[in-house]
Amino acid sequence: MRFLAYLFLFLFFSACRPDVQSDLPWGLTYTSEATQFKIWATQADSVKLLLYSNDIEGRPNANRSLTLIEPEVWQVRIPGDWIGSYYAFEVYRDGKGSVPVPDIYAKAVGTNGKRGQIIDLEGTNPPEWSQDMAPLDEGPGTRLIYEMHIRDATIHPAGEAEKPGTFMGLAESPVVLDHIASLGVTHVHLLPFFDFASVDESRLNEPQYNWGYDPLNYNVPEGSYSTNPSDGNVRIRQLKTLVQTMHDKGLRVVMDVVYNHTRFTKNSSFEVFAPGQFFRKTGGGQFSNASGCGNEVASENPMVRSFMIESLKYWMSEYHLDGFRFDLMGIHDIKTMKSIADTLKGLRPDVLLYGEGWKAGDSPISDNELALKVNAPQFPSLGVFSDDLRDGIKGSVFNEHDQGWVQGNSTRAEDVKFGLAGAIDHPQLSFDRINYSTQSYCVSPAQMIAYVSCHDNLTLWDKLVASVPNETDSLLQRRHRLSVALVLLSQGTPFLHAGSEFYRTKFGIENSYESPDSINHLRWDLLDQFPEGSSWVRALISFRKEVGIGCYSAAEVAERLSFLDTSTPSIIAFTFSGKKEVLVVINSGYGSVGMKLPSQGWRDFEGVEMGERIVLEGTDVVMLLKS
Repeated sequence: MRFLAYLFLFLFFSACRPDVQSDLPWGLTYTSEATQFKIWATQADSVKLLLYSNDIEGRPNANRSLTLIEPEVWQVRIPGDWIGSYYAFEVYRDGKGSVPVPDIYAKAVGTNGKRGQIIDLEGTNPPEWSQDMAPLDEGPGTRLIYEMHIRDATIHPAGEAEKPGTFMGLAESPVVLDHIASLGVTHVHLLPFFDFASVDESRLNEPQYNWGYDPLNYNVPEGSYSTNPSDGNVRIRQLKTLVQTMHDKGLRVVMDVVYNHTRFTKNSSFEVFAPGQFFRKTGGGQFSNASGCGNEVASENPMVRSFMIESLKYWMSEYHLDGFRFDLMGIHDIKTMKSIADTLKGLRPDVLLYGEGWKAGDSPISDNELALKVNAPQFPSLGVFSDDLRDGIKGSVFNEHDQGWVQGNSTRAEDVKFGLAGAIDHPQLSFDRINYSTQSYCVSPAQMIAYVSCHDNLTLWDKLVASVPNETDSLLQRRHRLSVALVLLSQGTPFLHAGSEFYRTKFGIENSYESPDSINHLRWDLLDQFPEGSSWVRALISFRKEVGIGCYSAAEVAERLSFLDTSTPSIIAFTFSGKKEVLVVINSGYGSVGMKLPSQGWRDFEGVEMGERIVLEGTDVVMLLKS
């Protein structure tokens, strides 16, 4: 009966309201003549639009009722120029109105995201925005990712930013982006910069901090990173300016997206507009919690899948973004992730897509249907992080005292070799000696994201300090550089945590998501104190590009990469025939070790010919070229 009522209303209003356009995009459509809204609201008796002159205070100065134009789709047209006004919706069910909230498609909001704002997106473009272009992408094997938090980047005085901790602070810093570009990385992965809930934007004069993994308004830039969070135009323009500046510096921009859960559940805008649609529930009717954050998004719902895809398309087109990293991607269903990849790569074949191939708890969806690491062959266009290589190098992230191969744990050698090969099938690998994986999970080496540290868990430096506490700083630094080398010598796509080139510490804080700036800030003054760290990264990236590491298919790597039998657990050695033929020998042991070369005719990068044997210092890497 309800469907027949919807159908009757749809036909009636279509006939009586010729100004209603059901083909409008979701959310707000602005012109100076009128503003129109089209929203999704299920089981609603009525929906009311409230219009305000202020973003956080005061009662509405106007309201309008929406029209049901088709089942679950509501629309309203308000004549006149309403630019700059704020708005929210009340959804009525069983005679009760909801808390006023912006629509889930909002593109601009005021302070703390309480009310949407009517804006003209054309007016948010910085000068020459139409000419902005991403730097040339030379293919999967050339990509190197650098992960950074926007506030961390410039909040320390050494960042020399006039507006520290903001989009503009990063865009205008004379230090940060030039340094990152000088390393040779191609993509900067920025932690979440959509509108999140944990920072009170009305108190930005007080110290506040969060990583931002608590989504509020998915399609709006975060207000605390702007110089005026009450004005959606400022948020948008300043973020676009940052993207444009990064492109001008030769850097592509990756957005960290968190579609797997929201900050609020019962009180979220998704429950206001579509109760029971956006979140998964357990068999007992409770909100499921595979995210560990109180809920998990039902990506398999067609309308939710559509929301995710349209959101990503919007960020990519409106902000010229070059890639997306999916937080807890293993919570999303495979069909959704494949649809995302097909859609985005159909628009831009060079868009970079990758995510965490795991979840943080049980889900009502079968593991066979989820975008987990083990299922990565089913979505080859998306990269997955390698916990095999990460923990193989430095030990488990869940036990600070656990040691990896670089600290002398020889049982982790096969994990490291698996990561060096790019998590593919390789004839010399033994899966019975690999800790986490019983089979390969990457269709191509570039699908594997090679990393040893990121914003989560202890920094690499802090992990080494905790696991080998009695070592000197000098030896710890050598182990640190060795760990970074294993990432950059991998056939996978390398991923570096910001500051790892100068031994970044968070003073042993394992989960710094809300720790103060004094823990999280990037100490750019350490660049001069530890110049060898940056030089090491530059040299390894240069070597990688010169040799073509990462540029080959799985079949080619299986043929071109050969591990040598060193008979010494502390030594991993391999030859690789890429653009040049190279021999790499890595010693994680304390002392010097002699090694006979597999053949003659090797030279170092200064052209010095090697004899039949070489001597490796402790915790050292030797890279040789075939003469």
